[in-house]
Amino acid sequence: MGDETGVRETSFLKDLFQMIKELPYKSLLMGVLVTTIFLSLIQIVIADYLRVLMDSLVGENDFSIAMLGIMVLIFAVELGLVYFRTLASEKYSEKNLKYLRKASTDQLMDTSVEEVEKAHSGDFISKLTNDLNKIQTFTKERVHNFIFVPLTAILSMAYLLYLNWILTLISVAMIPVILVVSNRIGKPIGKKTTEYSEAMGRINTMNTEYIKGIEVVKAFHLKDRLMKKYTPEIEDSVKKDTAVARSKAFINSLSGIVSILPFFITFGFGAYFISIGELTLGGLIAFTNLLNYLSFPLSQIPMLIGNGKGDLAAYQRVKSVISLAEERRGGKVRAFDENLRSVKNFDEHSSRRTDLSSAEEVIAIRNLSFTYPGAAASSLKNISFSIKKNQQIALVGESGSGKTTLSKLLLGFYPVEPGKIEIGGKDLSEWDLKALRQNIAFVPQEVYLFPGDVAENIRYGKPEAGEEGIILAAKKAYADGFIKSLDQGYHTVVGELGDRVSGGQKQRISLARAFIKDSDIVLLDEATSALDNESESLIQQALEQELQKKTAIIIAHRLSTIKEADEIVVMQDGEIVGKGSHQQLIRNNGYYRSLYQKQMENPQGEAI
Repeated sequence: MGDETGVRETSFLKDLFQMIKELPYKSLLMGVLVTTIFLSLIQIVIADYLRVLMDSLVGENDFSIAMLGIMVLIFAVELGLVYFRTLASEKYSEKNLKYLRKASTDQLMDTSVEEVEKAHSGDFISKLTNDLNKIQTFTKERVHNFIFVPLTAILSMAYLLYLNWILTLISVAMIPVILVVSNRIGKPIGKKTTEYSEAMGRINTMNTEYIKGIEVVKAFHLKDRLMKKYTPEIEDSVKKDTAVARSKAFINSLSGIVSILPFFITFGFGAYFISIGELTLGGLIAFTNLLNYLSFPLSQIPMLIGNGKGDLAAYQRVKSVISLAEERRGGKVRAFDENLRSVKNFDEHSSRRTDLSSAEEVIAIRNLSFTYPGAAASSLKNISFSIKKNQQIALVGESGSGKTTLSKLLLGFYPVEPGKIEIGGKDLSEWDLKALRQNIAFVPQEVYLFPGDVAENIRYGKPEAGEEGIILAAKKAYADGFIKSLDQGYHTVVGELGDRVSGGQKQRISLARAFIKDSDIVLLDEATSALDNESESLIQQALEQELQKKTAIIIAHRLSTIKEADEIVVMQDGEIVGKGSHQQLIRNNGYYRSLYQKQMENPQGEAI
């Protein structure tokens, strides 16, 4: 997934209106904008009333206590409007932040594995933290200023022209020139801010990798080597951030000139107009007050636009996550409701599964080839075999032979082409992917535990499972004993990535998660790789009992786990180079025999 948003340069107003159009909670935004309009109008009312009040104090017209009361009332109304706008802005910002977080996370979970693997997790983290924070600031503190600043400036200009049009034109003569210059400087801020965000994404990527690989970093003394890669990225991010700061600093200095220059001009010429009777003292005070609402907003527009471009660029980066292509949904085969005996939409929290009993072959793979996107060599080449109901098939072969790739294709993580995979007699393309996966209990090669407790991690296999079901699944996986020995038993928190339990314990929790799912198809990708011989023996007994009435594909690195399989499929360099029972392959397949001999010479090793 590329970040084409990093180089795009489109109309600022077009991007602003597009964002406002796409974000929900428009009633709150309307409340913010309407209140902002009234606040702009009230500035003019206050200025005019100050003029009247000041002229009354110097004897230009009659003064009354009621005038002070009206002024207090006007300020009270302004205070109420500011309170309402602040509250509405906060709600608009927080609700949209919640919406964007949920939408982006939902989309990440709904998109295909193929799409997610195009970018590093650190880049996603940057988008879902740094960029979301920028959007929050924009919607809370800046969006209303795109109404308040220009509207107040326009109304102030109109009122100033009414008071003394000559003094107005003199006071603002320099503003357009400075605005043009500062706008030119502010134009690239959006691009520079995006470049900085992307640099931070790369840094987050490295941080994520270093934290996850901290044991390898220390074991192989990689600190100096990794810092040589990390330091240039840090320096690059500082350089990009400095470029943004330099542009903003220059605009700020120009803004200062824009805001103060008109006042020097106003006081000089204002004194002259008072002396000739063209302006009163109250009028000059009102003029000076409103000039602030003209010069200051105008001076802030370039900075407002510059910051806005950076915030809108952040929105585009978050939007790129929300716009990720979803996995294929629907299909002719969805969840099967045994009560209604009909096809219904799949419910991810339901235990209902599709009836596979009528199919002669539960899994059939025909002339399947596959190449990972961007890879030069094929991972699978013309693979064909089938599995009948309650049959156990083992896949063996050295690393890189295509075993794990095949498991990914069976789960629908990547599109199948050329060739085909049939599940329950139906082509994979006809399946709703969620319904497909509900029929498969999967134990991956790299066990992943969520940062909750043990019971919660087992329950992910069947969300509606109760405590008895969780304990039964753990007993089947021979995990109940060590779980009870933990400090909090089944309520022990496993930590980030399950780092508070051992590799073998994680694997048994993962097996329990698969067992509690009780699916018709079981897919084991080296499910005993992290177990010692004693634990493996126990797990082997558990698998033999659990798989009696299951259709299973077992990917294994130890021959002891697959010798009793109904059929062994031998793979080498993405191709099938042998099929048969253990005894048949020992007699007739030299490659399998060599793997077996390696295993016998080193029983503790991983020959396959």
